[in-house]
Amino acid sequence: VISTEKKIMDAVWSPNGEFVAYSSFDNLYIWSLKNKETRVMERVTKKGRPIYSINWSPDNKYLAIGGKGYIHLLDYVTNSIIETFDVGFSNNGSIEFSSDSRKLAAIFGDTLYIFNFEFNNYSTHTGVITGFTSIEWSDDNELLYLSTYLTLISFDTDTYSQSHLIPKNKARFFAKNKSKIAIACINSHLIEIWDLKTLHWEISLEGHTDQISTLSFTSDGRFLISKSDDKSLILWDCDSWKPILNLFESTNPNNNYPPRFNPIYPYIVTSSLFLK
Repeated sequence: VISTEKKIMDAVWSPNGEFVAYSSFDNLYIWSLKNKETRVMERVTKKGRPIYSINWSPDNKYLAIGGKGYIHLLDYVTNSIIETFDVGFSNNGSIEFSSDSRKLAAIFGDTLYIFNFEFNNYSTHTGVITGFTSIEWSDDNELLYLSTYLTLISFDTDTYSQSHLIPKNKARFFAKNKSKIAIACINSHLIEIWDLKTLHWEISLEGHTDQISTLSFTSDGRFLISKSDDKSLILWDCDSWKPILNLFESTNPNNNYPPRFNPIYPYIVTSSLFLK
């Protein structure tokens, strides 16, 4: 268990599976899986501004943090800031790299930012979504999937067009793999599985006793983990859609951030408990 004086916000694995980057209010830390030691990332955050989201680029070149009013691209080895972007002062935010590490999508308040590192430019889109809960790239890195507490939409990063993927008043949170979308339904303990291509409902998963808060797939799409307000996490087999493991958090969970699978080793990290 990793503890801090203030609530841990986001926690993510490095692409090589060796480190966890996590934030506690305005502080950033790197924890080593090998030696179980924590390093404070000093001089790379803005004091008094909470860090809402953390993301590693898949090529392991950047560590990005999204704080109140800013995004920093960091070199975590040298503990230095590579680049800074100004974003809106909102009370939440989320950042996500594309799988080729060429783009970074960020949502702060009702504004979507798309940074293109290949062409060294970015675009802003206000009013695309309000009350967002999650954001992911499509496999071809052309579409963004964004959810609110009401619906799930796709946003074309070339044409800037958007469309609703599922009925409104349905999704609280979502996760996707190459062929399926898992949806945490609003005011429900159910998870719905939809086909990503046909957008047809396939099955509902039942196992939690309270509202589902967040979801996450493994990188190979074989497993799904769900986190609930009942303080439990359930690991699901994506072939049979049967639960194969139930875990219970011993501390008050932070349900705004999904649990994360280690891409290499058999570990899961959540923002309130570290599990193997």
